[in-house]
Amino acid sequence: CRITGHCPMYEESTESDAAPGKPAHHEIFLAYCNVSLKRAMGERMARWGREYIDPKSFEEPTDNSGQSLGVKVFQAYSCEFGMTRSERPEGGPSISLSLTVDLRAK
Repeated sequence: CRITGHCPMYEESTESDAAPGKPAHHEIFLAYCNVSLKRAMGERMARWGREYIDPKSFEEPTDNSGQSLGVKVFQAYSCEFGMTRSERPEGGPSISLSLTVDLRAK
């Protein structure tokens, strides 16, 4: 993503000593991760609506007598990053990046 100018966001530093800025809020980081994920999925798979399919892998279902039904069934994936809050054993909340993947037939 750096080739196209995407990089993690930082808040501007107000100090004059040129110290690096502090990391962006969770929402900005999450948006960055989801944009990166969508780009990666688009490079590897074909888009079908909001989902992505692998056009090379499909199944052709048959009826009870073994004749093809004339359709192709693809596995369609939709993926999204999210933030998950949990309690640590030593106390205090912990925020983790979680990936949700839905698999459907198209």
